[in-house]
Amino acid sequence: MKTFLKITISLLLLLNACQKQTPVELVDNTDDSNLINIQTLPPSVDSLYIISGEDSSGNIGMWNSKFFAKMVFQAIRIDRAIKSDSFVIAEAIFFDKNNPIRHNNRTIAYPSFDIGLLRFNNQILNKFQRRIMVPMHGDSAIGYRYHLRNSYEYNYINSWSSSGNDSFPPMEFTINTPAQIRITNLTAGSISVTEPLNIKWNCSNPEINLFISAESGSLLQRQLIPVLHLKIKNTKGEITIPVRILELLPVRKYSRFMFTFTSENKFTREISGYPEKILIYTASVHSIMMNLQP
Repeated sequence: MKTFLKITISLLLLLNACQKQTPVELVDNTDDSNLINIQTLPPSVDSLYIISGEDSSGNIGMWNSKFFAKMVFQAIRIDRAIKSDSFVIAEAIFFDKNNPIRHNNRTIAYPSFDIGLLRFNNQILNKFQRRIMVPMHGDSAIGYRYHLRNSYEYNYINSWSSSGNDSFPPMEFTINTPAQIRITNLTAGSISVTEPLNIKWNCSNPEINLFISAESGSLLQRQLIPVLHLKIKNTKGEITIPVRILELLPVRKYSRFMFTFTSENKFTREISGYPEKILIYTASVHSIMMNLQP
């Protein structure tokens, strides 16, 4: 290949010497760095928003901690070497910012509102009591969070509604979900970080997020540790991640990494009677567990 390039460049220079001289530009079409934006990860996940234990790499909990109310819908596919799974989850929580729970002059939690019956596409979300151990006061109930898990189904128009109660107003609205994403050429297995990684997908969203998390612990108590977040311009339905980005992964400390691709849509809305902006987040998620070799 190097010999071919040398011959080609020599011919171009010879041709230019016989004609009017013009600049010779060499373009490397194999590097997609111009389509990739490396994002800074927060020092810790948003611990206030306790989402379910679903293994989607926790991408929603990694940012947006400034919001005190969140309504989340994710359609998730997970591919592992021995098992694949797919499901949808809907979750919500509404914190009471004005009544923080404090200990030793610092806020340790916020209570959350009971908003009555909460429905996603006419299905009632389960309501779970939140509890916390408060020093000198013992175990205390601090409100509710809402959660629903169903078999995989993807609708492009979805609705949220709640009955409300004396302390929280009722609400109802519809949302549009983003284009689904499905990785087409990457399967759970082993790859080397010494070679560029080409990834193809089916998705029309103009931007794709890739969250890479290291897996630690045992299979029974595994933990995903966020390592890298890439924002990718979806101009051609694929990306080639260069070696210099893959080398940022701590492969000498961890060997298993979850590659989580998301097609997202998020916005905020306000409702009369609740003082905080509500983050509305919807995503199509495809997670693939990979063994990385240095």
